Amino acid sequence: MGMTKTGKAAVGGMVVADVATTPLFDAIAIGTDATAFASTQTELLAEITTNGGARRSAANVTGSLVTTTDLNDTAQWVTVFTFTGTLGVNEYMVGNNAAADTGVMLLRGVFVSTLNVVDGDTLTLTLKVKFA
Repeated sequence: MGMTKTGKAAVGGMVVADVATTPLFDAIAIGTDATAFASTQTELLAEITTNGGARRSAANVTGSLVTTTDLNDTAQWVTVFTFTGTLGVNEYMVGNNAAADTGVMLLRGVFVSTLNVVDGDTLTLTLKVKFA
């Protein structure tokens, strides 16, 4: 998992009072592409929008600060996908927009191997970024 260049710029803008910032990050999406992460990516390469794999945001994503080393040094997002069909999930992201393929992608990661899911399966994603 890595932070995108646009994600770094957005976070930098959030900590400087005189810089216009982007909306806060409260969306998680998954996709089917297994291409390795590149910091220049701006969206998932093949975002899932069907079979219960559509982007989750706002009330469907729980964001918090947790402690890894120092008090509240890690941002954490948690969501649960409940699938209604068969999918092969390979990639995931945290972004700042509820609509597919829009907004700023903060980070993207690729699973070690494809997560094959079927109707009735659930997937709980807990994504963390430690600020060191």
